[in-house]
Amino acid sequence: MFAILLAFVTIFSNTLVVFAYKVNRRMRNRTIAILVSLAVSDLIVGAVAMPLWMLMTASPASMPMSLFKLYMSVDIFSAFASILHLAGVSVERYLAIASPLRHRAFSTKFYRVMLAGIWFVAAAVAAVFPIQLSYKWDKEYTVFVFVNGFVIPLLVISAVYISMFKIANSSIFPGANQNASRRFQAEKKLARTERKTAITLVVITGLFFLAWLPFFVVSMLSMYCLQTCFPQDNDTVYMIAEFTKWCHYSNSAANAVVYAFRDVEMRRTFMSLLC
Repeated sequence: MFAILLAFVTIFSNTLVVFAYKVNRRMRNRTIAILVSLAVSDLIVGAVAMPLWMLMTASPASMPMSLFKLYMSVDIFSAFASILHLAGVSVERYLAIASPLRHRAFSTKFYRVMLAGIWFVAAAVAAVFPIQLSYKWDKEYTVFVFVNGFVIPLLVISAVYISMFKIANSSIFPGANQNASRRFQAEKKLARTERKTAITLVVITGLFFLAWLPFFVVSMLSMYCLQTCFPQDNDTVYMIAEFTKWCHYSNSAANAVVYAFRDVEMRRTFMSLLC
């Protein structure tokens, strides 16, 4: 029951994000476009990966190898797409705060190419999974995904956000009074908006890594010390696997909820769509 509910919430909430972007012109900025692309990757999780996982756990013995390969490829594809979107939006927000003139000079074509590149890389990494099975590169492939899909992005995003908060905090000018110029007030408002956006993205990113950490830890341990690091009881191992999978799947439902609580415009659009 929990699995079905989670899949429904994931599909419903992320569909709302996509429709909100479509119907509200005020939301059609470049940062939101990246977040909508992220919502599409979460939709893939809810509509494809979760149902396939439920099918696999319900009857693992009868699941054909072709369906297993499809499930794993989709799972890896959506995971890589999510983390690359988060990395991309973190760099984009950093440039918006650190170098606003340069940021404004980026064309729509630049963003389209960036998003296309994210999806291409995610697809390429996922496409390798069924190939590496034939060559028994499971350990090397798991390490590759762990390092490039978790460790390196975590370090990059953390460094970017630390720098971004320092810049954003220094941009909030203390001691403003009623006689401040309009330009000063506009810059102050913009800086506060940017910091609020940065906080939202930090929350989203933090939830992502917290959700995915148990899965990556268990995956690495299962590759290199399956016999010594896990109990011999199959039921316990199954419960651990279930927990890590639903933990990271829950993240695909959480992103849209964070948007609604942190972004006033998106929250209003959600309400107008639902009421």
